[in-house]
Amino acid sequence: TVVERNKIIDCDRGIGFGLGNNGHIGGIIRNNMVYTTRDVGIGLESSSNTKVYNNTVYSTNYFDSIEYRWPATTGVEITNNLTNLPVENRDGASASVQNNIITAQSSWFVDVTSGDLHLSSPIPNVIDQGFTLAEVTDDIDKESRPNGNGYDIGADEYGGSIPVTYYLLNITKNGPGGVTSSPGGIDCGSVCASEFEENTIVTLTATPESGAEFVNW
Repeated sequence: TVVERNKIIDCDRGIGFGLGNNGHIGGIIRNNMVYTTRDVGIGLESSSNTKVYNNTVYSTNYFDSIEYRWPATTGVEITNNLTNLPVENRDGASASVQNNIITAQSSWFVDVTSGDLHLSSPIPNVIDQGFTLAEVTDDIDKESRPNGNGYDIGADEYGGSIPVTYYLLNITKNGPGGVTSSPGGIDCGSVCASEFEENTIVTLTATPESGAEFVNW
């Protein structure tokens, strides 16, 4: 059983494998966006050897976003999911729960109430922070993973880039001669200011004209 690339909104329960003692074996739940308003987003009940990978779940009026329940639920893997509520063990189940973020804010997403749980901006602890999973090679939109240095957590592999901060370096010189920079950008005489990316090491070199002497910065 493969459940993937669904957008599920405004329902009691989003995705469920098994119910009570009526179990389920195997299967994978991946790359789904689930918005629930009354019950759990993803629930496993007496479901063994099931994989829950890279889903985004936002839940309200309930305690958990993902639950795994009952002793027959064993061999389960729950990895790389992005939720706003806990991933919870209930009633004696067991699972490997790894690398999930359970503190998502509504502001992280395009439109929670319509079920559009694409990231609205790059969130640093989500972007490139996922585990690489052989069973997950793309996202809910069939965009390849990774789109950067690593997998993003959740159903959406964010298509943008993390903003880069630049700082302006402005040179004021007194006397004849020039100042250059490495990396390039400043050649003062003529160009005495340039922007450099954050954490860039900039080396300035002062070259006095003939007959002049460099004193200090």
